[in-house]
Amino acid sequence: MSNSPQPDQSMNREAWDLAARGRLDEAEQLFNSMASGPNRADALEGLGAVATRRGDISRAADLFAQACEASPNRAMPHYQLGVAMIALGRAEPALRALSRCVELDPALSEGWFNLGSLHRQLGRFADAVPCFRRAAEGRVGDVARLALVATLRSGGSADEAISVAREMLSARESWPEAWHELGLCLAAKGDVLTAISCWERSIELAPTATEPRFHLGVAHASIGSIDKGVAEYRMVLERSPDHARARINLAGTMIHQGDLDGAERELERVLRSPAPEAPMALVALGDLMMRRGDAATAERRYRDAIGRMPREARPRVGLIASLLEQDRGEDALVESERVARELPDRPEIGECRAEALLFLGRIPEAVSQIDQVVSRHGPNVLRFCLRGRVLEAAGDRNGAIAAYDAALAIDPRFIGAIEGRARLGA
Repeated sequence: MSNSPQPDQSMNREAWDLAARGRLDEAEQLFNSMASGPNRADALEGLGAVATRRGDISRAADLFAQACEASPNRAMPHYQLGVAMIALGRAEPALRALSRCVELDPALSEGWFNLGSLHRQLGRFADAVPCFRRAAEGRVGDVARLALVATLRSGGSADEAISVAREMLSARESWPEAWHELGLCLAAKGDVLTAISCWERSIELAPTATEPRFHLGVAHASIGSIDKGVAEYRMVLERSPDHARARINLAGTMIHQGDLDGAERELERVLRSPAPEAPMALVALGDLMMRRGDAATAERRYRDAIGRMPREARPRVGLIASLLEQDRGEDALVESERVARELPDRPEIGECRAEALLFLGRIPEAVSQIDQVVSRHGPNVLRFCLRGRVLEAAGDRNGAIAAYDAALAIDPRFIGAIEGRARLGA
């Protein structure tokens, strides 16, 4: 009996070699010649790969589905089908294909990784975590471990994420991406100063990386070191001019510093780009127009942003503020109640409703609203200051002073609370 390869097996290897070298027409011809033989599943998988290389993902998905039918117990066609379905934006078929893939081959770490990524994309963090743990055992270990930390953080398990990141760094101290992730986890816990040290270490290990430098800029700006934040944003943009978030944040600091014309130029540049963050530039332009005292133009900017990202709260908050600035309290209240129905249990929307009720002089309702926000979402400096203004309007001097004092206990420099106490002669 001969040990030489069967003709179809040799042809299959040759076809894959041709595809790898970019000779797609020749590879397709060979795969087609095999499609009616015993290696039909191999041929269909190969034809799917050729279609993928050509950018015809719909055809690729159809071919991979046929390969799954031809050989239902092979993992790879299911994996390829899952990846194709992700590219087509068809999440549920992708989940089914990738789940079947890892059921057939539990050692295929790429399958676990893509399955975890899809769960995370759908907001199913609890389902994503075990997938990334399994993926971390195989060939995509490093990227899976980083994804695990990010998923734990996004899913609200910051302490566990910090623990995993520290374990990673104990095994390999010179891992810049792990330092970056640890910084993000610590920042999520409110430990900004330690996060800064993590990002500085990440930059030391990978000086050209932009993301840790961007987050370093955010951190510096958040603790009042505006000039340091600006310097970091500018360094990011020197290396990556299309980094939209850095440009938007730079514009935000320029607004804070009073350079409104410069900020507008930066934001218009983002709007001319294809960056997915471009709608946020509209929100920042709305903020800029509010700073200029042009609430009507700000309203238009916010409404444009809402049209592009209807599920985001930030432009809705800006819109309500612009309506109040135009003395349109009833419109602001109607908008806040509409958003509360569309985006339930968002604290910033509750705050906006309290502002509108305060503006309309409906003080008891405003007190009840801000108390509900504090009870459900916890105190912060802005909520205490808003509560102080509401109680001030209600004639409760002692309650208002206590609220302003609570705000100053969190941030002794918060100007709204300082001015509130001064108005009350406290």
